[in-house]
Amino acid sequence: MKNIIKSSLFLVLSFIGLQANAGLIPSGIQTNVDKNTVNNTWNWSECASFPSFMTVDFTSTIAGCSGDHLAMAIYQDGSDDYAIFAGAAYNDVLLETDAGSHVANGVQWYFNADSFPWSWGFTEVGATTNRNNCDVNLLFNNNLGMCWHTGVNAVSGGWAFNNGSFNYLDSSFTRVLLTTNASSVPEPSSLLIFALGIIGLASRRFAKR
Repeated sequence: MKNIIKSSLFLVLSFIGLQANAGLIPSGIQTNVDKNTVNNTWNWSECASFPSFMTVDFTSTIAGCSGDHLAMAIYQDGSDDYAIFAGAAYNDVLLETDAGSHVANGVQWYFNADSFPWSWGFTEVGATTNRNNCDVNLLFNNNLGMCWHTGVNAVSGGWAFNNGSFNYLDSSFTRVLLTTNASSVPEPSSLLIFALGIIGLASRRFAKR
């Protein structure tokens, strides 16, 4: 009987531990969020970072980013905060949208790596984008979001973000990609009910002896 109880509790605690290590996927655009919160509480890891003015090879940059979810962020050099951050399922962030966009995890995403309008980024759900090449409505309509220029298999220097105020990506900013893994582990409450059921059945069997 004691062994059954111990085994059941061990099962519950093990799965709770796995759940705690899964990444938190915040819905919508996050602004001025502490890096420590993102990295250590939400369990996101930086997989690529490069100065905002630098052009980098897209294939080699994204090759270091593996996970269930992908996020784009930026911070000003010396800051402890990501000025803006948004994430979604990996394939949603990298979905080719041509001149359009699509919604995933409470964010409106767009991506073109090898064709016009040569940009990659996100904005608020329901916002009208005007990608020429990047979404100039981050400036003209004061929409939240961020847009990076792209080129042929490249992430190019520029362009801008808006986290409540509009900012061009000058040399003081660093662009960041982050990844995390989602967990399909059952909720701890469900596991607890399951474990209690096992203990109950074991108790009835023990009582009949």
